[in-house]
Amino acid sequence: MGHAEDPLRSDSRAAAALYITVYAFHMPAFLVISGYFSRGFDASPARLRRLVTGIAVPYVLFEAAYTLFERWAGGDPTYPISLLDPWYLTWFLAALFVRRLTTPLWKAVRWPLPLALALAVLASASPAIGDDLDLQRVLPFLPFFVLGLVLKPAHFQLVRRSKARVLALPVLAAAPAFAYWAAPRMNAAWFYRRDSAQELAAPGWTGGVTTPARFGRSLVLVACFLAWVPGGSSGSRCSARARSTAICCTASSPRAPASGTGSRPTGYTDRWARWPSRRPPAR
Repeated sequence: MGHAEDPLRSDSRAAAALYITVYAFHMPAFLVISGYFSRGFDASPARLRRLVTGIAVPYVLFEAAYTLFERWAGGDPTYPISLLDPWYLTWFLAALFVRRLTTPLWKAVRWPLPLALALAVLASASPAIGDDLDLQRVLPFLPFFVLGLVLKPAHFQLVRRSKARVLALPVLAAAPAFAYWAAPRMNAAWFYRRDSAQELAAPGWTGGVTTPARFGRSLVLVACFLAWVPGGSSGSRCSARARSTAICCTASSPRAPASGTGSRPTGYTDRWARWPSRRPPAR
């Protein structure tokens, strides 16, 4: 949804507001759920094999497929395959592989969430991290995954109470209204969490201030969103389907935003109006 709206942002303030609203919570929600489903990962041989076959292998296959398609559609037969530089949506597969591999560590430390938030703060003020495996984006999103690891079913039941659902309604209504006001006044790239503060033309110290604030804002929106997710047997079916199809949906989308909101693509060819024609210049 957010990617489809991206080309409309420059011509429609309403589209820009909806775009900002979606990006304020959709990836944090996805990561909280990913962390929740990763709670049972214990680095046993069976789990490691499943990690490789379920995440690493699809990542390699889609990286290779995207690159071969680019060679053909983009007219660049020498376009290189780079497993360290994830192509567009495949960044999430690389990130999930790294996060899940570190799950036993997060389960062992005493205060996992504050530690993850501290790493996110440091990443937001450290442009030298680089783009290998999209670590510049992996670390800022890390607190949401770690939060999912420490959540229990009872926590989800809290936001599903009638009172919580009623309180969620004005928040969900206010979010797009605030985004409409903020759209012409702020840089939407802050929501991608893929760049340091310095790369967004801001002082490094602003990363330490905005990272906890953005985490809290997104967490409130995620809670309001989850409050209205269907529960009961239908919710269980929804969760099972979401878990089994998330990797496929993440890796197989062929579209890329025109403004470069993905990991690498920024342009389009005339032949494939929605396909990225090149990687952005190295930062």
